Amino acid sequence: CGSQSAIYSSLKVFKEIAHEITDTQIPDVAPVLLPQLLNIFASKKFSIQTSMNAIKIFGIISETIMLMNELDKNAIKRHLADFIPRFTEYAIEVLMTPETSDTVDIGMKK
Repeated sequence: CGSQSAIYSSLKVFKEIAHEITDTQIPDVAPVLLPQLLNIFASKKFSIQTSMNAIKIFGIISETIMLMNELDKNAIKRHLADFIPRFTEYAIEVLMTPETSDTVDIGMKK
């Protein structure tokens, strides 16, 4: 998958361009990117900052899909619904982790 520093750098750049992903690109991008972002978010091997970047990008892509749903009522079902249970599971894990843990930053809980 790549070194941690390469993944961190890639996510940092991708976070800057994620808002530029259009509704026509989502069918190609979402099925590839969303599972990887969730894997990074859930993994204990990445830094807190890398996990936060992954979840921010996941949020940006999700927002685009939700906006698409205004015109295409199946957009969420097609591009996002399969990832929501997994995202929720990982988010609950983060919320349940003590704030003294070195794997969770208080910023992840906001």
